[in-house]
Amino acid sequence: MSWFRFELVLVYLFFSSCPVSAIPEQSADSLPHQRADTFMFNIPEVELEAVSVSAPFIHHKKFLAPSSVAILNSTDLLQNSSLSLVDQLGQIPGITAQSGTFNTVRISIRGIGSRTPYGTNRIKAYLDDIPLTTGEGYSQLEDLDPAFISSVYLTKGAKSALFGSGLGGVLMLGTKQQTNNGLSITAGMEGGPYQTMKPFILLGMAKKGITFTTGYALSNSRGWRENSAYTRHNLFAVMKLSGERSVISALAYFINTRTQIPSSLNEEMFIGSPQLAAPNWLAVEGFEQYSRLLSGISHTFYINRNWQLSTSLSVILQDGYESRPFNILDDNSSHMTLKSMLGYQSMKFAVRLGAEGQLDSYDWSVYETMGGEPGLLAAEFTESRLPVSIFLKGDWQFGTSGILESAISYNLLNYSIEDRFSDSTDLSDRFSFKPVLSPFIGVNLPLGKAFRFYASFGHGISYPDVEETLLPDYRINTGLKPESGTNLEVGVRGEIWEDIVFTDLSLYRMDVKNMLVTKRETEDVFYGVNLGKSLHQGVELSGRYYLLGPPREDKPEAFLSFGIEFGEHKFKDFIDDGNDFSGNYLPGVPAAVISGNFRFDRLRGFFGTLNGRWVQQQYLNDANTGQYNRYVLASVKFGYEFSFRRTSSLILYCGVNNLFNTRFASMILVNAPSFDGAPPRYYYPGTPRYVYAGMKFSFKNED
Repeated sequence: MSWFRFELVLVYLFFSSCPVSAIPEQSADSLPHQRADTFMFNIPEVELEAVSVSAPFIHHKKFLAPSSVAILNSTDLLQNSSLSLVDQLGQIPGITAQSGTFNTVRISIRGIGSRTPYGTNRIKAYLDDIPLTTGEGYSQLEDLDPAFISSVYLTKGAKSALFGSGLGGVLMLGTKQQTNNGLSITAGMEGGPYQTMKPFILLGMAKKGITFTTGYALSNSRGWRENSAYTRHNLFAVMKLSGERSVISALAYFINTRTQIPSSLNEEMFIGSPQLAAPNWLAVEGFEQYSRLLSGISHTFYINRNWQLSTSLSVILQDGYESRPFNILDDNSSHMTLKSMLGYQSMKFAVRLGAEGQLDSYDWSVYETMGGEPGLLAAEFTESRLPVSIFLKGDWQFGTSGILESAISYNLLNYSIEDRFSDSTDLSDRFSFKPVLSPFIGVNLPLGKAFRFYASFGHGISYPDVEETLLPDYRINTGLKPESGTNLEVGVRGEIWEDIVFTDLSLYRMDVKNMLVTKRETEDVFYGVNLGKSLHQGVELSGRYYLLGPPREDKPEAFLSFGIEFGEHKFKDFIDDGNDFSGNYLPGVPAAVISGNFRFDRLRGFFGTLNGRWVQQQYLNDANTGQYNRYVLASVKFGYEFSFRRTSSLILYCGVNNLFNTRFASMILVNAPSFDGAPPRYYYPGTPRYVYAGMKFSFKNED
């Protein structure tokens, strides 16, 4: 099939079909007013942290989910300074969120993805219905602005039956959208040390079935380390049109970033001079700059009260340039995703059948570096990927309030590489992985009136990324297999005193085989191999205690919350270059993390929050010969809200991150290489005590 004919097929599918969930039991006239991505069985339930999240396949509130989930609302996401989402994600038990610099972030879930050198992979991420995860498995979250994010919904463990590739779990972010008819305006400014400045504005309008929200944010800082200046522009818009029997949503999110790169440090520099940049990166004033556009449109059609049909099409475009000590990378990529799903629901049963396909194209050129300037062209390639997932999902309400959820997916990936470098050797090639079936089954049962028991079993896969699939001579590594694993989980969640104390306890075990291991030949040349197995098991406990009684919008609120995780993440069977690491702990994963939070709000206009996190030791390498010790971080934020005639408000606030000025590593470069006798550079220094202040003005004029 020619590319032209393939594109025609995509356009036809977009306008003739569609992906969402099943339909609520109500009259056809009221269907468009129900959220297109949510349904609920008729089960009496506790309103346990009910947060609305626009994301595919999320059909239950947290209380009824058949597996471990976590939710953060917009207030949770702004407990510290508002430059990045990453620190807030670390509140969730099971998530390890490490940030080396503004643009170097690694997020792992239950140890999955902890050995990725730079960036986040092995998980699946969405912004509303737009998949942020590319066909090679990377998810770029660090450049999304917290001012535009309303909620985060995390489901942990293998869920490839529902979401395709993504072994560790699924992270879904919902954008802020106008909900009430009328006009709203929110604008703010935050500033801090190192010439840090963060202004933003958010506008919303809604009337007669049309809602529109748009915003702009600037994040600018010279950084606290050498060669660490950062500038990011975020421009965001989302629109929703609701008709009698259909809903159309469209989103566009533009990001432009330029950031200098100080890189990681060896132990001596980390202890003695953490503010310095790595000498080789400083010598060339290394930096990265890129522009990224996230866009998508979805259409939901309610055929009748039982049947629903939906389609979404999303496109991500990125143009990047990175100057490094060893070479210069000039790249651009495009990612187009089409999802289509047909859903049916009755009073006791729901089923969904659909497919998701992604067409990725990645063009990259490598140049020699001449003191930071591009020299001769060294390599030029185009890689194309086509991952496809076909899925079937069913939900059944049995008895009075039991829920059984099951799903299965058929996953496949083929890719090709085109050598565009004009030399005597043509390295063009193509490869296909064998199709993989991934099942999932979960159950949620009542334990009395206030508690629910849940259990699930799921299978997951993660495909190798571009760097893992290419050997050092740029040939395709045809010996690779997808990393795969099975996840077993049981848990209990509920309330101890009615609407006062909530708690969630889960135990999990994940067995991973065909583990993808990064092999490094030089600082810039590394590739993947399948070596052995790993075991991930642990316990997670979270809770919240409302000190002033059940939370209500019209009265003061104060609560204590906590999160505790103890994990054992080990190599089960792992021999690398003749070294037997079986039984060793995976590097880059703390053995335990305990976090706590005290928050109060609407206390005669005052609000505040105090956070603390204790992070246990973690290993630096597979051999477990290097170890980074435990540390404690704390932050505080408080402010006052002035209200004017119920239509507008002014908030003034200030805060301190790293309250006790702890010297810590905000990210560990696991298995950092050592060449020519130089000590390995394991450590990205964390920001010292950071004092900030800001203001936010809000106005709303409801019809």
